[in-house]
Amino acid sequence: MEPATHHPRERSDPLTDALARPTSQLRIGLLTEAFDPAIAVEEACSAVVIELAERLRAAGHEVVAVHPSAATAAVMDIYPSTIIPTWLALDPPPRPELLPAHVQRHLARAAEIDAVTYVREVNRFEALAREITADYFDRVDVLLTPTTATRVPRIGEVRAELLDRGGPTGRACPRYEQTLAFTTVGSVIGAPALSVPAGLDDDGLPLGAQIIGRQHADDVVLQLGRDVERLAAMPDPPDLRRPAATGSAPPHPRSPATS
Repeated sequence: MEPATHHPRERSDPLTDALARPTSQLRIGLLTEAFDPAIAVEEACSAVVIELAERLRAAGHEVVAVHPSAATAAVMDIYPSTIIPTWLALDPPPRPELLPAHVQRHLARAAEIDAVTYVREVNRFEALAREITADYFDRVDVLLTPTTATRVPRIGEVRAELLDRGGPTGRACPRYEQTLAFTTVGSVIGAPALSVPAGLDDDGLPLGAQIIGRQHADDVVLQLGRDVERLAAMPDPPDLRRPAATGSAPPHPRSPATS
């Protein structure tokens, strides 16, 4: 008699299964202002998301405008000024003098935060996160935002700003803040979020759209992300490889000039 062959049953993955199903009609909150209104949003970043929202509306979803709040702005301030420095200080490196200047400033900032201040700020941070979650997701199923408030920065631009202006703890780095203007809040409230290419800027570089869902609604975020990919109909990227027979490729359109 042939020995019985054991065939383990394949496990079903709920997120993969969700992508096999159509997306339910959603109420989408369109946010084109940064979560901290003091951070400027470049027109190209908001325009591509507004156009995408119109396509989603045409596909049967309800799209409503939403706005930042005092709570979202406060979270954007507490995170770099208290949470990040303290987190870095929990496991200090053996030779901090070798770290970039802006990271050293984070560590120096942590030394100024006593236990009472830290606990107070963390409690306030958690209360604000709950407030933000209720404020948005009692009204909409998902948020649709730009991924960043700036187009692709020049190579080295953000790092140079951090080194020159004291790092993010002092809110003196506008370009750096633009790169995080929309993604920080989704992370700190524990919400699933996804960035999807939504278009190209005038230089042929990608612009992103971010989808933020309710906690544990990863399936909805993935389904809408799939639909956005189809609706955005991104063109093929330009071929930036070195030409085989004509020498070096042209420089990156927004890179600093090199000698």
